[in-house]
Amino acid sequence: MIKCCSMMNCHTQVAVLCQFLREVDYMTAFKALQEQNSHDAMDSFYDYIWDVTILEYLTHIHHKRGETEKRQIAIKAIGQAELNTSNPEEVLQLAAQKRKKRFLQAMAKLYF
Repeated sequence: MIKCCSMMNCHTQVAVLCQFLREVDYMTAFKALQEQNSHDAMDSFYDYIWDVTILEYLTHIHHKRGETEKRQIAIKAIGQAELNTSNPEEVLQLAAQKRKKRFLQAMAKLYF
């Protein structure tokens, strides 16, 4: 799925899918998020990102590009209480599972 989304220039979807791997593939996610020609609604997928490192990278990228509105959306996503890294592991896992489910439902609606 990561390769297919990459070939379709759906780079934000690639970044979201990189979280699904046993070990988050940061290199692929960061490379995808650097792409300027994304054919997906980039910031509409931020609610599906549960990895704070990826959200922090998005904030950095948008700041560097001067994209204030998108940066604010990424900051809002980071600020969600359930993503706080000080939370117990089960809270973090529940947040990830909820986002995975919603993302896969969105992908099913989009492609099927």
